Amino acid sequence: MKSVSTFVRLVPILVLLTRGLSLVAQEPLKTPRLVEQDGRHALLVDGTPFLVLGAQIGNSSAWPLLLEQKVWPALEAMHVNTAEAPVYWEQIEPQPGNFDWTNVDALLSGAREHRLHLILLWFGTWKNGNDHYVPQWVKTHPEQYPRMKNSAGAPIDDLSANAPANMEADRKAFAALMHHLAEEDSTDHTILMMQVENESGGIGAARDYSTDSNREFGEQVPAELVKALGKRPGTWSEVFPGVADESFQAWHQARYVNAVAEAGKREFNIPFYCNVWLAYPPAALPERHIAAPGIGYPSGGPNQFMLPIWKFAAPSIDLIGPDLYSSDPSFYLGILDTYARPDNPLWIPETGQGNEYAPYFFAAVGRGAIGFSPFGIDWVGRLPDGVVPRVHAANYALAGSMDRTLAKLNFAGKIKTMIEAAGGADQQVIFYPNSTPLTARNSFGASSPPADDALIDISTLANAIVSPGEAGNVATRTADQSGAWVAEVRFGFPQRDGEAAPGSSDKSGRMLIAQMNPNEYLVTGIGGAVFFHRPGYLPGIRMQILSAEEGYFTPSRASGAPEEWHRIRILNGDETDRGIRFPDPHAVPARSSSTLPAIGDTGGGDTEGPPPFQDRPVAVRILLDRF
Repeated sequence: MKSVSTFVRLVPILVLLTRGLSLVAQEPLKTPRLVEQDGRHALLVDGTPFLVLGAQIGNSSAWPLLLEQKVWPALEAMHVNTAEAPVYWEQIEPQPGNFDWTNVDALLSGAREHRLHLILLWFGTWKNGNDHYVPQWVKTHPEQYPRMKNSAGAPIDDLSANAPANMEADRKAFAALMHHLAEEDSTDHTILMMQVENESGGIGAARDYSTDSNREFGEQVPAELVKALGKRPGTWSEVFPGVADESFQAWHQARYVNAVAEAGKREFNIPFYCNVWLAYPPAALPERHIAAPGIGYPSGGPNQFMLPIWKFAAPSIDLIGPDLYSSDPSFYLGILDTYARPDNPLWIPETGQGNEYAPYFFAAVGRGAIGFSPFGIDWVGRLPDGVVPRVHAANYALAGSMDRTLAKLNFAGKIKTMIEAAGGADQQVIFYPNSTPLTARNSFGASSPPADDALIDISTLANAIVSPGEAGNVATRTADQSGAWVAEVRFGFPQRDGEAAPGSSDKSGRMLIAQMNPNEYLVTGIGGAVFFHRPGYLPGIRMQILSAEEGYFTPSRASGAPEEWHRIRILNGDETDRGIRFPDPHAVPARSSSTLPAIGDTGGGDTEGPPPFQDRPVAVRILLDRF
């Protein structure tokens, strides 16, 4: 299937924002695609913004028998809406030109049966900086498929990015895969995105030291790259002093991966991305003692230092997502800010499954992320049968019933989040009234659309080089303090009048606040209490809460339509005067469609009607007034 560029102008989405209707009513369903407006991004699925609540399975878990017995049940218990799963080059093409789609078809059929979307990971030329997933007929013929060489001239465990034969073999295999997926999924839209390679780059050398590569390294840097980066012409050593080897490798790596992606997009044009093994400083990840390319991390990948080269050299890659395995707040949040660029939607394709990583889901959403995905969620040995990471599962249980609503609010720039680990036990954010309201009271349709001249086709930004400090600052507006509201979050319990917020023992508190209208807010979170007040006033002074509805969302019966809000009760008295409280649950409920019990439960199975009140992940809709 061929289509226009993955990034499109957003004129059709105005229908969505204006009336709260699915685009399916206006035009045939489209393949998933990425859109951009005012520096914010959305992944559109069936025409509406979609928030990926993902989990990546283990490297060797994408086999039919394991999927049914050990993978799908774990993902259901995790409350995900999307599974990340690998496709192995060595499995699909055991002989040149002969393809076996057994595993791929098992992924598609299983995901549909379990009502999940898929993001497929192409384990092709590179997997974690090595060539371990290339077929045997490639591995055993190095004279035809050359390996990368180190500075001593010895071959290493990587295919050379400078060898056309390697690229052509990968291109053909990936194009065949995408052709098959187009035949199988062009109408169902089970597959949301494709990852091209996995943490590409070289482990064992800073660059390829083959004869041809050495000769090219001594030549002038390509003029188009020099111009794009605003550099002066010269050799690689002159243009990139101190990082010449890695920059040279990044240029060739990005062009290789782009060629593979380009071939795939001609067959099936859905969003393509690359993940990246970051350059971790020892302070952020102490077990990596040598922060050097080709030793501490794969050289040439799209890490935080090589990102500008990749954004220019690989235009067929729609976004680059960082794999984050350091829970250090300054490093984690700094990387989120680096990759949240006007020309790069923020997406976390891998992160740690430990409890300390779970609050960063909220941090990512607060920076406009289209999704988040902990790694290693299956019962094939990484986790005991029946167990999933509790804190991550609690996040997804909370967000899962309103993922479409959150995605729409985020695309409109209406969400702010706070995590205790990054800012302490008492934090504040301010909301200004001078932006276009997203909704009318009790409706998720916009009262008026943004002007057409505010829309940006992200394809015009594909080759822009944006510094990290500029990321997310495309749509800064003048603040009107007169109608502003401050949302204060106090983490930890118990909270007592006149005392500072106690904080939680593990600093796991996290909160999400979304502006529905200048005076209306949607709040949800774990481990804290929320107070609203006017700037310069204490809570309760010259303001009042007109309504605080505690409730939950359920998916709409209409495809692509907004979730439906169900009120449980109206909060008042102690439940509003002392903050709107969101305790940390000790357990999370299983998906309503699953026969698996919640963690800590002894029973399971479907039930008629809504789950018990205490098991329902809730949010609160608040209407404020000033006097």
